[in-house]
Amino acid sequence: AGAGAAVLAFSAEPIDPNHESAYARVAGDFVLDDFVERIYSGADSDLRRFEAAAKRLAIARTIGQKFIRGNPAAGEPPGFTVVADRQTAGRGREGRPFHSPEGGLWASITMRSGLPPAELPSYGVAAGVASAEALRELTGLPVDLRWPNDLMIGNLKLGGILLEARDDLLVLGIGINLSQASFPEDLKGVATSVSLAGGRVPSPHTILDAILPRISDREGLLPRWRALCRTLGRDVRAEVPGRSVEGRMTGLDLSWIEVGAERLPAGHVTRLTEL
Repeated sequence: AGAGAAVLAFSAEPIDPNHESAYARVAGDFVLDDFVERIYSGADSDLRRFEAAAKRLAIARTIGQKFIRGNPAAGEPPGFTVVADRQTAGRGREGRPFHSPEGGLWASITMRSGLPPAELPSYGVAAGVASAEALRELTGLPVDLRWPNDLMIGNLKLGGILLEARDDLLVLGIGINLSQASFPEDLKGVATSVSLAGGRVPSPHTILDAILPRISDREGLLPRWRALCRTLGRDVRAEVPGRSVEGRMTGLDLSWIEVGAERLPAGHVTRLTEL
């Protein structure tokens, strides 16, 4: 999930007449990084020009209307969401390739947060919690989170979240395997889909519509995260600069985790493995 060259193919009409979502059709390759740079710089910073460009290239309205236009009274900035049928250069953590063929939800939510840098990671947590809650509701599967926000069914990965930030500009990537019937050899025994796990398979647009409002719902975020985080209470190895720390994860907050007797800044943990 996240930025990269994405082949986009949208429905030209709303899924049904009463549905809030409307999609624009785009053909060919589309590089999200370039679009974000253009939209949020110089002449394109005016909201009307921003919306016009977004309508030409991406979902412009109305998956969560307040996400797109924002609510200035509540301090919510404008943003937009791009959804691809498949990604040809999906990117995961540390620049690793992210397998994202047809059959999944591949979405990138872009916004200005208005938050100080220390609080930006909370968006990644909120997206993970929102995705897990929506998947539980719509698929009937016991989806939980591997710290910090990998979507899991048992020991198999169902999807992931990627948060990238520059100043207060955020790109929040969400990737979820929905109807795939198989995976490449290097992902067998590692990844799964809603279909393979025996759950009800929602459309990508349906699951996204369920996720977006939850991302902006910050009430009780920390206890909701703790309730869904399977890693809490398990033995782990945390990689931090220059060393690794092993022990049981006994606590977590938005800015730290406790492993054994140590409290580690979350931003310093480059990799965390369940033992």
